[in-house]
Amino acid sequence: MKRLFLAVAVFLFTSPVLADTSIRLMTEEFAPYQFYEGEGDKKAITGISIEIV
Repeated sequence: MKRLFLAVAVFLFTSPVLADTSIRLMTEEFAPYQFYEGEGDKKAITGISIEIV
């Protein structure tokens, strides 16, 4: 399952469409990273990946 999430993360990072994607850490411990696309308050979740520690 971790490989799937990691593959999603790699895809999002390498996708030219999502070049401006920013990462937010939702909670402090082992939280999923949520990838947001957009400006200001208009943000949409484009994918989720688990934190690799």
